[in-house]
Amino acid sequence: MPAGGTYEPIATVTLGASASVIELTSIPSTYTDLVLIANLQNTVGSAEFLRVNGDTGSNYSWTRLYSYGSGASTSSNRGTSQTSIDWGPVAVSLPTSGDYWPFGIIQISNYSNTTTYKTILTKWGDTNGENDVTVGTWRSTSAITSISIFCSGGNVRVGSNMTLYGIKAA
Repeated sequence: MPAGGTYEPIATVTLGASASVIELTSIPSTYTDLVLIANLQNTVGSAEFLRVNGDTGSNYSWTRLYSYGSGASTSSNRGTSQTSIDWGPVAVSLPTSGDYWPFGIIQISNYSNTTTYKTILTKWGDTNGENDVTVGTWRSTSAITSISIFCSGGNVRVGSNMTLYGIKAA
């Protein structure tokens, strides 16, 4: 991120033990947007999902475009009235050497605005040639004060890390 510029680090998490959920809480409302940078390694057969403010209701919708094998195979899917946003790749097989570290960026626009629904854009890539873009909506006018990243049917592995940045008003 640009030094001394628009991005200010709010919180960083590095896992010392595997976890089913990573939470960032007490997010201040002093920025216009949020950017989350993540290097997460999950267990085989699991995928990453995002929830905000602990909301487990059917208030999320998303559309996802993805490719496997450096674009050799492409597809899309979508979810409406979901309990989270599906934003990460499914770990079908992982190298045992630990050199497989998928990289993701989540951008949340107008997160502290209390008159609009929240737009969440995610981008994901890994060393196995999978690329993923998801645009999602959290249908709530509440300001976002916490973000949870969790895996379906597995854990986020030791050493996984993420940093949340606030974007100052331009």
